[in-house]
Amino acid sequence: MNTKLTNWRVISFIGPDAQKFLQGQIPANLETLPEQTATYTSVSLPTGKVIGTIRLYKFNLEQFLILVYGLENAQRLEKHFKKFAIFSKLEIKLQDQLGVYVSNDPSDTATIETFDNNEYKEITPYNLQFIIANAQASEEQIKAKFAVQSQLLTNAQALALTSLQGFVYDLKEADQDRYLPQALGIDQMEQAVSYRKGCYQGQEGIARAKFRGANNQLHAIFSFTGSAPSEQAILQAHISESASKATGNILAFHNLENLNIQENNIIVDTVLSAKLSPSEYSYSLNDNGTIIPLTLVKLYSLE
Repeated sequence: MNTKLTNWRVISFIGPDAQKFLQGQIPANLETLPEQTATYTSVSLPTGKVIGTIRLYKFNLEQFLILVYGLENAQRLEKHFKKFAIFSKLEIKLQDQLGVYVSNDPSDTATIETFDNNEYKEITPYNLQFIIANAQASEEQIKAKFAVQSQLLTNAQALALTSLQGFVYDLKEADQDRYLPQALGIDQMEQAVSYRKGCYQGQEGIARAKFRGANNQLHAIFSFTGSAPSEQAILQAHISESASKATGNILAFHNLENLNIQENNIIVDTVLSAKLSPSEYSYSLNDNGTIIPLTLVKLYSLE
């Protein structure tokens, strides 16, 4: 049985101009990012609004890989990058032969291990390991070669665990070109955003949000115990004991069931107005008249 996380895709950037090209496309500073290092980051339009979230791997100045969740997202970002790479000396390619596997072995360090056949294992401090390997490998082959002690995660499990840590890898089409990186908490994750680097696409909008307060939204993660709500569920802030207000946007629901992570099993990933911060107001879901109280797990507030 092939347990590859088929919703994840790998795009390679290989050539003399690989770092120079990507440095002008994303907010992470690749000049200061060490080789054999990975980071979460994003891709923005000139306005600064995010059109994709990625996991980027820098192996050397001429070799980079990015992980993208969803085939359509990967194809869209590949096309986006190629549009700006006409005069750059590099090859951008969506890799069909490479698959992405995720495990949740306990870990508290960050390192990348290189294997033969251009296969890699990233160990993160978040009890997550990303394995880039042969797309046709079996679960037994992956676990044996990459010394995986726990299970290989499904798409849903991997998204649930990354969401719990604050990552937004599955940015829905309706939420693309809608938020600045700060509204998704991206600038507070790893080395995702640098405010010191030179010109890159979206820099003005991203910098304005940081230094002129142009962003007024927060990334917040809630949880509760129960079943996943319906698509009609709305988020509401409790202004007082007798008044509530529908507000914010739900990015996704994730189920932590069977992962033994925490007591509450449903994760609610949201973007909220900074004027109604969950540090000051309690929140709930209204699911067709059923009120579900929410517990705040993480808040990425304005800095």
